[in-house]
Amino acid sequence: WYQRRVRALVSTLKDEIMGILGTNESTFAERIGKSSNEVFRLYDRAVHVAGEAARVAEFRQTCDENPADVQTLGRLIDESHESLRYKYNVSIDELDSLTQICRDAGALGSRLVGAGFGGCTISMVPKEIVEQFISKVWESYYQPRNVSFEEATSKHLFVTSPCAGACVLRVPS
Repeated sequence: WYQRRVRALVSTLKDEIMGILGTNESTFAERIGKSSNEVFRLYDRAVHVAGEAARVAEFRQTCDENPADVQTLGRLIDESHESLRYKYNVSIDELDSLTQICRDAGALGSRLVGAGFGGCTISMVPKEIVEQFISKVWESYYQPRNVSFEEATSKHLFVTSPCAGACVLRVPS
């Protein structure tokens, strides 16, 4: 099932890209010198999308059925980052370094968020070690880049807690 789904997604993406470019596979290969899969890595990207959907479903199921299983939740977060890094190809060295530093500092899982190519990470950290975690991340990542602890903790490192996501509010007319 998974392989069929990925191949269907790749085929759809490939057709859309060639439609946008106004070309077919052979013309595309002639102009670029490579197949669309070599250029756009469609198969890898489709594997990421399908895998991410499966990870989200497993994360949700774990939260619903066994929220204390933080090891599974952390593993899924880490797998998501690895897929973004190797399959979707949107991570950069600094984000990879930062997620590893976060794991080494006690995060159960850490991944990039946003579109990638720079930006932010999110890490799942046990409440009881948050202050230690922040200090270790500052020492390992921000201090060597000449960012003061005050600046790092006011602009870059902050604590948040899980809560309900987006929802639809129905307002009486």
